[in-house]
Amino acid sequence: MNTIMKRSQSSEPIAKGGLRFYDKMIITPAFGRKKEIRLNRTKFEIKTSQEETKFLNSSISLKQIGNELYEFDLELINDYSTKSSEDAGRYLLRVKSEKAI
Repeated sequence: MNTIMKRSQSSEPIAKGGLRFYDKMIITPAFGRKKEIRLNRTKFEIKTSQEETKFLNSSISLKQIGNELYEFDLELINDYSTKSSEDAGRYLLRVKSEKAI
């Protein structure tokens, strides 16, 4: 899986600023077509399965390669200590499966 992330409001690199609400994420799976996803939800569930690649609301299912199954949550973590909406929060990738990379 090749994932490309773009900042929607800024030219700031993702590595420096992280993913923020309403950014775009482009997923290019090994099997199937690439998909651009607007990060407009507080949580996305990402997993691999033996089924074909599917994108449904906040659930992303990618066709697995090999025997291992992986599960992740991409969750918006809000920072309420700041008043600026630009710095209001970042997405955090949480590993749900034991053998995830």
